[in-house]
Amino acid sequence: MAGLTIVPCPTTKVKLANGQHLTTNKMVAQLQCYYQGQSFSTDMIVLDTQPYDAILGYDWLSTHSPMKCDWQAKTIEFLEKGRPVKLKGLTSPPLQLSSISATKVYNSTKGNAIWVFVLVDQVPPPAVTSTKDIRQLPDTIQDLLVVYKDVFTDPQALPPSRGYDHAIPTLPGSQPINSKPYHYSPQHKTEIEQ
Repeated sequence: MAGLTIVPCPTTKVKLANGQHLTTNKMVAQLQCYYQGQSFSTDMIVLDTQPYDAILGYDWLSTHSPMKCDWQAKTIEFLEKGRPVKLKGLTSPPLQLSSISATKVYNSTKGNAIWVFVLVDQVPPPAVTSTKDIRQLPDTIQDLLVVYKDVFTDPQALPPSRGYDHAIPTLPGSQPINSKPYHYSPQHKTEIEQ
C-alpha cells in the first residue's frame, strides 16, 4: 500500500468496465491528487484493480460536470472551484522494434512481462530478373546493362566450343552410376533423413 490512511465505509459494490463486480468497505477520505499542475481532493474507495493506482469513477466525473472531452486529443476540460482545468492523457509513442538479448528474453518470460515475441527478418529487395525490371534501376546501372547486354542476358543455348572444354574423365567402357538405392530399415532411413 502507499501508506494512506484507510477508513471503513458502507459496503459498496462496484461494476468494472469488463462487467466484473467488486465489493469493498474501505476508503481513503479526501485523498489529495496532484496531476499536471492541478490539485484535487476526493474520496477514493479501495479496490484491487491492478495495475491501476486510481480510477476516477462516475461520482468524480459527475461532480465535475459539465465536462468537455476530446477523445482524439485525449483531453478533458472542466471547472474546479471556478477555475478552468484542462487535463491531457498520455500519448503513446510511435511503435518501433528493437533487438533484445537472449538473457532479456529469458528474464521477460520469467516475469510474465511479455505476451508475444516476434522475429523480424529484413527482406532484401528482389534481384533484377528480366529486362522489364531494368527501368527500376538507377540510370548508370541501366547504361551498363545496355552496353554489356550480351554478358547479362540469359543463355539460350550451350556455350560455344572452345580450345579446351572441361570434362570429368571416366574409365573407358565404364557404366555411369545408376544403381538402385540401398534398402535401409525404416529406423535407419529416418535417422539418415534427420
